[in-house]
Amino acid sequence: MKRHPSLEPFSRDHNTGLILARQLGIAAAVAPAVAAFVAAWRDELKDHFDEEERLLGPLCRPEEQIRLKEEHDRIRALAALGEKEALDEAGSRGLGQLLDEHIRWEERVLFPSIEAHASEEDLAALAAETDKLEQRRGELATNARRKELVERRSRKNPANLGS
Repeated sequence: MKRHPSLEPFSRDHNTGLILARQLGIAAAVAPAVAAFVAAWRDELKDHFDEEERLLGPLCRPEEQIRLKEEHDRIRALAALGEKEALDEAGSRGLGQLLDEHIRWEERVLFPSIEAHASEEDLAALAAETDKLEQRRGELATNARRKELVERRSRKNPANLGS
């Protein structure tokens, strides 16, 4: 699906989230799936949520902004629970389903709505902020794939990063 460049970093993160959601839904692998989710939460997902709220929240319609925050809060609560104690099979499946549904809503509803209703100036400002976000994430990334994606984006449009 073609995305406005300012939303691409969020869509890339969603790939990781969908993989984790699927793993959380497989009953035979509850403990490793929860451990992988918690590690991803600490490494990138928490930041992803914070940045979506900071950067996308103002571009959302009021009902979208409410849903974004409410779903993020529910996932944050489950992440905190997973950090403190092991989630059982039902908790793991519930987290996986919530994460999957949330990501699909953002991709299918929220992002197209932002693309359709945000002004060109708003999208340009968002692009400048996501460029900074990509630069920071690239510098902090322990994930080789993340570094590769950030470098590829920088080569594609060198004016985007490092400003």
